[in-house]
Amino acid sequence: MKPIIGILTNDDRSAMLYKAQLSKIFHHGVILQMNTRESQNLDRLNSDLYITSTEDLLELASYCSENSDQVILMDLSYSEESLKIIDSMNYGQPILLVNYNRHMAEDSMQKLMLHYPNKLKLLPYYPEMSTPPTASIAITPGEIDLVPKIAEEVIDIGHRILSMNTILSLINKLFEMGHIDESSMNEYYLRALNQDHSYRSTFVDQIKTRSQLSIFLNQKEKGLVYYNQYGGIQYVNDKAESIFNWRGGGSDRVDGLQIALRGIDFSSVRFYMNLNRLINGTWYEISIYELSYIGEAQEYLCVFDLLGKAHVRKKRSEYGFEDIIQNSSKMSEIINNAKQISQLDSAIFLTGESGTGKGILAQAIHNHSFRSKGPFFAVNASTIPEALMESELFGYEEGAFTGASKGGKKGYFEFVNQGTLFLDEIDGMSLSLQAKILKVIEEKSFRKISGSKEISTDFRLITATNKSLQEILDGQIIRRDLYYRIAVFSLQLPPIRERESDVLILLDHFIKQFKLSISLTRDAKRLLLGYPWLGNVREIHNFAERLRLFDGKIIGAGDLLTSPVFYDMDFIIKGEMQSSDRHEPEMARAVLQLLYDQYMRDQKIGFQRLFRLLNDRGMEISKNKLQKILQQFVVDGMVTISIGRGGTQITERGIQMVLEES
Repeated sequence: MKPIIGILTNDDRSAMLYKAQLSKIFHHGVILQMNTRESQNLDRLNSDLYITSTEDLLELASYCSENSDQVILMDLSYSEESLKIIDSMNYGQPILLVNYNRHMAEDSMQKLMLHYPNKLKLLPYYPEMSTPPTASIAITPGEIDLVPKIAEEVIDIGHRILSMNTILSLINKLFEMGHIDESSMNEYYLRALNQDHSYRSTFVDQIKTRSQLSIFLNQKEKGLVYYNQYGGIQYVNDKAESIFNWRGGGSDRVDGLQIALRGIDFSSVRFYMNLNRLINGTWYEISIYELSYIGEAQEYLCVFDLLGKAHVRKKRSEYGFEDIIQNSSKMSEIINNAKQISQLDSAIFLTGESGTGKGILAQAIHNHSFRSKGPFFAVNASTIPEALMESELFGYEEGAFTGASKGGKKGYFEFVNQGTLFLDEIDGMSLSLQAKILKVIEEKSFRKISGSKEISTDFRLITATNKSLQEILDGQIIRRDLYYRIAVFSLQLPPIRERESDVLILLDHFIKQFKLSISLTRDAKRLLLGYPWLGNVREIHNFAERLRLFDGKIIGAGDLLTSPVFYDMDFIIKGEMQSSDRHEPEMARAVLQLLYDQYMRDQKIGFQRLFRLLNDRGMEISKNKLQKILQQFVVDGMVTISIGRGGTQITERGIQMVLEES
């Protein structure tokens, strides 16, 4: 279950800024929920962890949490772009620093003084001040509307962002509370460092002072080396030792690293550098982070990540046609055609949007063919560098290039003999590599890189793309001569929006896969059937995973429309107003109609008066029932309830429903 992080601010704009920043770090690993005074939803706090922009919001979140450790007060800082703007300014004259309130103005000034000690003559200003200090220049972190008229020149240095301290505290809290494991924590650390390289020293200080550098370095999936330019390796993890085949310590470690990083001028690494290298016959992506302070001995964190590990798979084909979940005439026809084609051993070209199931269909075809006992390789061509792709497909001889494995290496064309090769996103290959593949298809043989011997191979080729045929040929993305070789048979998988009958059975399949006990109301199902599902089957799978937060519950349309879990899903409301399973249709319509009548008279109505009027009109309804109906209307966005004299009022959506019913 994904943890929920609540972002508490005064205004929506700031919350959206912080959410965007955190999204780049956590991706889809957490749910980010915005609660702001501007949106008036601070009464709906249900997050696992909170970050707040002010002291009063900190107190509110602490009150709603099980303990105060679940709440972090934001520390804000300036981005690299902001500091570059300030670097170009004239330091000699007074400058107004304008912000929302006194606390934020003074905090902004203190942060800038840390970057520019004894250089900037800053004078804080905020709207509560009766008279602004005298200055002709004003700078502000995005609050241009607050700048006083006396300023002749206004420089917007951009909104402040969450500091590295805040982000690392957030990551550490998630780890301490058991919401993420060490691998996820380490991945978030690296993403945080990539967001703003100017805080690299803060990053190192944080993981050192928190005694987490050893944890960070000992993740299993990536090799990490903490390296001093003058020859000293300070830390190394087990994965790095495995990559370099290090045995013991001493000069072997340094020599191995220097060979891997040959030709790199470390003095030119400013904050960050990224490159690909072949190490002991395997390609790695290397990320180099400069970690030292100015004037200190240069230190770097080198991260070695296996290239193509998620994109090249040798496997016993796992799926058959019976595993394709569907109930539509279009998919049934495609499956029937695929079964027949699978017996012919001809090349097959699959098209369809991302997430439509091209990979599963390719495996099913292999499993249904006479090659089913042979190997099945799936390669995503668009995500692997061309140099790596060529060596992986063709293999190479010993000494083919610097870093080549002793004895050379077999390629997939050799491994896949008597089996099936599935090249996904073949349009991502360069035209020159496509020409080489065409030759293999025509001659049924190939040579390794730097090899002189022709090697025979016999395999079935299945290719796929998520682009249309017109895009492919008109844009010359795939060579025409290659296309006519690989597209002996073509199958186009339809998107989910063209097979509406499959939505609910796919969702039911994934709900069972996650072992959930969930029921969907009729209205909820209508919303799901009307949703476009641009991510296709993959998006339905992700949606089912989100439902883990609702295990054991009944999910209505209101849950889909208002829950922050589904904030990025733009559901379409259409058709007549349906009653919720939580109240009777006639009773609900009567309540909404009465609220509409009050609206037409320009009158507000409180709960007690609404209850009396309904019963006076012969609608026997209890206060408890009325309260549930109103709560559901609020969830559905048809009614607002205000404390005090605001009363209960119908919204535009509610008015539209009444008019459609009349």
